[in-house]
Amino acid sequence: MRLEIFPTFQIQISLDEFHSVDLIHGYYQIRFRSKSTFPYQFHVHCEQTNGNSDNRPCVVNAAGISKTVKIGFGEQSTELNDIFKCTLNIHKRVDRLESVNVELQVELWYLDPESLPRLESYRFVSKRTLNILLKPDRSTHCHRPIFFEYFSFSAVSVTIHASMIAAVVSRKKAGPDPSISDKLRHYHREVCFRMLSSCLSLQNFIKRHSTLLVSPLNIEVLNVGREEAVLKTELEESTQSWLKLQEHVAILNNRLTQLFTQLLQLFGSSRELREVMLEEFDQQRLKRLSEAFLFTEGTVQSLLHPTPNPNLKYFDMIKKNGYLSKIKTLPVHVDTCDADPSNVTMIMEQRYLPTSNAPEVENPPICISTFVTPAKEDEKEEPSTPDSTKSLDIKRRGSGSNFAFCLPMTCSGDNDDPYEILINNGNSNKDFLSVNERFNKRRMTDPGALLLEIEDSPRLSPKESVAGLSPGGLSKAKSTSNISNEEDELDKVVKCQPGTPSTSSESLPEPKSARVPSTKSKKVVVAERSNSFSANSERLVEQLDKDFIAFVHQKELCKQKLYLNGFRGCFYSDLAHISDHLPYFSAATKDAIEKRKFVEPHLIVFVHGLEGTSEDLSAYRNFLRVALPESHLVFLMSEVNQTETWTDVTGMAQNLLEEILRYVQRLPRPPTRVSFLAHSLGGLIVRTLCGLEGMKPFIPALHTFLTLNSPHCGLMYNQRAANWGIALLQWWKQSVSLEQLTMRDAPNFRETFLYKLSMNGAFGMFRNVLLVGCYHDLYVPGHSALVELSKAAVTDPSSQGTIYSELLSNINESIVASPKHTTLVKYTVAHNLPKSQQVTGRAVHIAAVDDDSFIEKLLTISAVKYFR
Repeated sequence: MRLEIFPTFQIQISLDEFHSVDLIHGYYQIRFRSKSTFPYQFHVHCEQTNGNSDNRPCVVNAAGISKTVKIGFGEQSTELNDIFKCTLNIHKRVDRLESVNVELQVELWYLDPESLPRLESYRFVSKRTLNILLKPDRSTHCHRPIFFEYFSFSAVSVTIHASMIAAVVSRKKAGPDPSISDKLRHYHREVCFRMLSSCLSLQNFIKRHSTLLVSPLNIEVLNVGREEAVLKTELEESTQSWLKLQEHVAILNNRLTQLFTQLLQLFGSSRELREVMLEEFDQQRLKRLSEAFLFTEGTVQSLLHPTPNPNLKYFDMIKKNGYLSKIKTLPVHVDTCDADPSNVTMIMEQRYLPTSNAPEVENPPICISTFVTPAKEDEKEEPSTPDSTKSLDIKRRGSGSNFAFCLPMTCSGDNDDPYEILINNGNSNKDFLSVNERFNKRRMTDPGALLLEIEDSPRLSPKESVAGLSPGGLSKAKSTSNISNEEDELDKVVKCQPGTPSTSSESLPEPKSARVPSTKSKKVVVAERSNSFSANSERLVEQLDKDFIAFVHQKELCKQKLYLNGFRGCFYSDLAHISDHLPYFSAATKDAIEKRKFVEPHLIVFVHGLEGTSEDLSAYRNFLRVALPESHLVFLMSEVNQTETWTDVTGMAQNLLEEILRYVQRLPRPPTRVSFLAHSLGGLIVRTLCGLEGMKPFIPALHTFLTLNSPHCGLMYNQRAANWGIALLQWWKQSVSLEQLTMRDAPNFRETFLYKLSMNGAFGMFRNVLLVGCYHDLYVPGHSALVELSKAAVTDPSSQGTIYSELLSNINESIVASPKHTTLVKYTVAHNLPKSQQVTGRAVHIAAVDDDSFIEKLLTISAVKYFR
């Protein structure tokens, strides 16, 4: 090319607030820099703000440094409002550039209060890698918290606005220039389309949030197709086509720069916009975090007839399917904190609800078939019944699968999340789906915005609808084969919702009108894609997210496979909204913190395992603290048994009781609820504690009991290598606790500690019992942690097999007969660890307390509601 055009991006990074959750007293700074492996030029400029001249943000050695924050107590939020502008000059032609991933290292630095306040006196504490995905045809906008590691648990809230702001023209050959050619036409078309799309992306973001401004804003959305046609005509009519290309780039540069500058002036300090972006980012992040988190539901009565756990089989199917490797990360992504293919832990949740006090479900979930299949001509629609207004079962037609996901009927309202479908209460069945009329179908698999409105004639078979949209078949997509060159017809077939502000501002305009049939009283949340790009179908195919389509396709195949093999549950990621979750450090969270001083205290006691320490479970304490801002939680990190874990379990339980009594006496108000969270041996200590005489005053207040890999049924029926290791440890340490766990502390099995413990009814004393176990754990067998049937025990003809069955029955019967109507939840876990770390089994055993991503996933998506 005679002219090479390179993009220039600008990122505005605003460090808004610093949040201390569990930090020691001292001074702290936030610093960020581009990683040394980043191949492009990265310039950082600090926007000067009014304030103390001795405490201002600055840039030193290409690293942005925030104001210094003084932390005096545990939970504290401090405003920073430090703004940095980062400019990137990408030495790659704009027409060949798909995206750029900017890697920033965000660091936390600490200064001791006794030290001199010098920059070089600060000590590095923790770091995170922040990835910002930049694209030449759209802008990126996000407000989110970045958490640091558990031993310095804190977060910084950042706001990011990023966009291509210019394209730099570099002439490779001097004139005279040749006449216009097809190569130049294509080059001009690609460059102009990307720059116009970027302009449209910024306009859409401004217009979408113009209601947050004090004064009204009237902005005319750019018509990319029309503008592109005008520029193409000018190029064809010009006698100096290369100079005309250079002129067009200069004009579009001015428009891009002005739009981005206007956006920053309008919204740069808008707290309302931050709240909107935080809410949407939070739901999108939770969607990804909840992938591979499945749940089923039954009653506690089924515990009386236990069956072997089938979840390992389901985990293997999910692994072999490979859909997890196709998970798309967020445009603003933090490594190790946000979900990505490398850190997804699979969890299967089995709920066992009490039958006597099971609450009535006012809005039961609707089961919707995941595939649209054609109806046979000789089939007739069954008449609806009055009972069908509460639940809708779309039966399978043809060869499609009828595996379903759950969509709550309550996800309605103008202020709800962008995945909503509104249903009229009067005729929900007729309004939601009417055979031989349009079926508005939406993928709930991901917070992506794509919504295909499939026309009634012709209806697509599953193979046509899925294979036609597969990445390899986009050019032959049957669902878009009837797209004409008219923009109105294009809009009738495919409608897309504009990108949400928390991730990116898609190159899509806002709808002029809602095209919903007047005969129906339904509302479908869609936005039209008219006037966004040129009128040919090739442009539409270019706009489809091929990676997202591949992800949805593969996940649907995974659902089919699971259903055919007997799974009858749901994916949390298929829910339209992760309910009862306040975004971290939002305005609602701060209001809840202010009000919680009027709430009765809830004591949570953390009990470590064998040779553990009081800090082993600190990550659970931290995430409970930020996930339940409205609850008045007080924490006791038990340390009384740190050197006693090889001794008798009953003695350790007595020590724990005395520690609790001393702690409660120091509280200004006695707790009205008491919960326990225990790892490994700690679970048995808590169960023993519940049977002690001194624990009786606390029994009415017992609320939730969460155990992590605790050997509730002992260490029998483990793998041979693990049995050898346990025997060696027991001989070496002369451990009484290991002798009790292997039921060797008495000649008669029914006189052993473990058998007697199964009869003390400890589980039935709690309202909620949550059991976490992993079948890859070589220290504590999964069937013991989850209180489940062991295949080896079933086939064991000896008295030990009989005793194991009796022990299991004793525990289950105490739950069924619980006076508190106990809810039991079992979490079967498959950690995403390298095989090299699974040899000894220790990494799997402690992953439940070491893996922050798993801990947040378990608590935030499911377990936290049981601590309310």
